[in-house]
Amino acid sequence: MDLTREGLEFTLSEDGTYFSVSRGTCTETEIIIPATYKGIPVTHIANVAFKFCDNLTSINIPDGVTTIGTYAFEDCKGLTSITIPDSVISIEYGALDGCSSLTYNTYDNGKYLGNETNPYLVLVEATSTSITSCKINENCKIIGDKAFENCGSLTSVIFGENSQLASIGHMAFCDCNSLTSITIPNSVTNIDSYVFFGCNSLTSITISDSVTDIGSNVFFGCSSLTSITIPSGVTNIDENAFYNCTSLTSITIPNSVTSIGKDAFKGCAGLTSIVIPDSVIIIGDHAFEGCSGLTSVTFGENSQLTSIGWGAFCDCSSLESITIPIGVTTIDAHLFASCSSLTSITIPDDVTSIGDWAFFECSSLTSIIIPDSVTSIGENAFWGCNDLISITFEDAFSWYRKSNISIWLSEIDGIETNVTNEFINATYFTSKYWYCSWHKR
Repeated sequence: MDLTREGLEFTLSEDGTYFSVSRGTCTETEIIIPATYKGIPVTHIANVAFKFCDNLTSINIPDGVTTIGTYAFEDCKGLTSITIPDSVISIEYGALDGCSSLTYNTYDNGKYLGNETNPYLVLVEATSTSITSCKINENCKIIGDKAFENCGSLTSVIFGENSQLASIGHMAFCDCNSLTSITIPNSVTNIDSYVFFGCNSLTSITISDSVTDIGSNVFFGCSSLTSITIPSGVTNIDENAFYNCTSLTSITIPNSVTSIGKDAFKGCAGLTSIVIPDSVIIIGDHAFEGCSGLTSVTFGENSQLTSIGWGAFCDCSSLESITIPIGVTTIDAHLFASCSSLTSITIPDDVTSIGDWAFFECSSLTSIIIPDSVTSIGENAFWGCNDLISITFEDAFSWYRKSNISIWLSEIDGIETNVTNEFINATYFTSKYWYCSWHKR
């Protein structure tokens, strides 16, 4: 059946790139997708595009298609043959789920799809979840989503010297609990999200400089991983990338990275020091929360950092001192909460606000200087700082406090307070004025 024929119901996006058959209109056994429609190239197969083609037995995807969408052929139980052109660079999550009759090309414990020229273009899945090793065919360009998921006995994955692999899909090695080491070939440019999620025996991984993108949750829960060097082409460390890598003691972040995502290193209790390169502009919420072994955080003299997120260093209980770089304008809420060893912090003149609970239970902090650029301090910013005896305001005039508990409003809301005495100030912020925020007129 040719999908360009008159009368067939299908949808095509405005730019002509997303091709999808409408439910109930696909009753024939063979489908030929056009390379172009009305002069527009077809480059994507839409999500769930052929999900309802129950009678489909074979399909030919034309050269030029780059992406096969999520669940595109889900539950096509009669499908026995599919041709994947060399142009395809991504087969998304669940695209072939439930295609129980599909015939694969097998090679060393791997099941592949492709075309006449390259039958090993895409490694779709392992032949069994009980395999112990797999050598990836050198002509394979894509390891698909979930390809080795739950292969709990897999200990060895081998790539040839001439590997053409370009990308590793979502959850490809998820929960491969026996995998201890892997070397990613130089041809790979993309490691998708959750690829090594839960690989709790993984101690060593080598990633080549060709990789430019490491997705979210890639090493989430890799509790045996001790060190890693992030490739020099990577610009973002995505959220949860190393979440709960509890044995991680060393990591090298290159000067190409501009952002460290939310929860990126959360719970990395074995990490003792970190150097934030000058290129980093943003550190996300909770990025280093719970790094209880972290004693040193170093920023470069030419740091471009402008933002440190909510609770980014919360519960870093071994952190003793830190100098926030010039350019950061906000000390966000809970930023250093429960940093119980923190004795020294330098706040730059660029900071205008200190958030709620920012230094909560920094029980070793004895003194702090508030620069004159600061115009607001959030509620309970220094609550639980039991050793804090001195808070010095560079500009001690026109400060007033505001209560967030309504019963107090008539007594203290908007009352200007003398903060010229550094020792009395400490009592204001640690014990006397509970649940108050402070503002400069």
